[in-house]
Amino acid sequence: MKRCPLLVSVTALFVVCSLTRSALAKEYTLADIEKVEKKAIANRERIKNWHLKLAIRYEIDTTTPEFDPDKQDERGKCVGLEICKDSDMFREDRFFQINGHINRYVRLLGKQWMYLYAEQKEHDGPPAIQVFSRDFLTTPPAKLPLYYDTKMLGFVPGDIRSFPEELTLFIRNAQRKNLTMTDAELNGQKCYKIDFGFVGNDNSYSVWLASEKDNNPIRFDFVFPGEHSAFFEIDYQKHASSGLWFPEMLRTSAKKGERQVFQEVVDIEVISLNEKLTPDLFSEKGLNLPIGTLVLMNPEEIPDTYTWDGEKIVGLSGFTPTIPVAIEPAKWDARRILLLVSGILLIAIALWKIYQEHRKKRT
Repeated sequence: MKRCPLLVSVTALFVVCSLTRSALAKEYTLADIEKVEKKAIANRERIKNWHLKLAIRYEIDTTTPEFDPDKQDERGKCVGLEICKDSDMFREDRFFQINGHINRYVRLLGKQWMYLYAEQKEHDGPPAIQVFSRDFLTTPPAKLPLYYDTKMLGFVPGDIRSFPEELTLFIRNAQRKNLTMTDAELNGQKCYKIDFGFVGNDNSYSVWLASEKDNNPIRFDFVFPGEHSAFFEIDYQKHASSGLWFPEMLRTSAKKGERQVFQEVVDIEVISLNEKLTPDLFSEKGLNLPIGTLVLMNPEEIPDTYTWDGEKIVGLSGFTPTIPVAIEPAKWDARRILLLVSGILLIAIALWKIYQEHRKKRT
């Protein structure tokens, strides 16, 4: 039986090319992986201030309890957020859909006060807002739970996500095992693909970091024992004024075997990034409260109820309380301290002279 010379040549060429590709495939060390992942984290750390609007839609819903978004929150489905941060001030407006209504819930930490507001259209009576002094907080503002954080996997608050994890759980985590990194391409983007598991379980994970987008993660795959799997994808755009790559779309999907049981999409609109925000966003004036909103001051400090008249907080009897007005703390510069010390000395001298005159009269 004669061999076809052309077939032999093609086969030989294929073998040579395969061996050449294998020889040229770059093998990455743990130090290489550390360098790549460090850059991904550094991009997040450059984001300091933000004003974002997020629209959430559930493209595939299911009645499977572990994936049913209706069972995640008694307020209904979260369909949107508006999130602001400037220095140590935070604001988060959440919009929930329930019984055909869209309700708004606000958490705001301003310079001096913290506000909790609920606008529920299906309830009778006026809406109400609770106001607390920042001194009332036992937890430092930077460590308050459930506020938006750039460390979150998809830049979305963890308590509304289907897979609420921080990026650092999957990147630069010492508990990983079987860690490897290869060059890859995903949706036309050059990537570093990192595969790993975790000590103590049989789950497998893959992360794609886009090398031309500051190593930002564009996809996460999670495969769990029992045929469950999840996928998390992020599309980015380069923000013009800051020069930072920032997500414009997030997609979370979950499968049970081959059946897709859940898919959620978040569209992100960047209003501002790394820019100073207007102070009104972090005050009662910027909350757009309906006139007549009940204002419940921290009951341990001020056992009374007030209302919002459209411009300011007023007492039920018509007077304006002084407590809720945010007052800038006095700046104790050198001039103020000198004046204070001088005043104390003058009072001390005057008292001493009065004492001396009193002694002379007695003697």
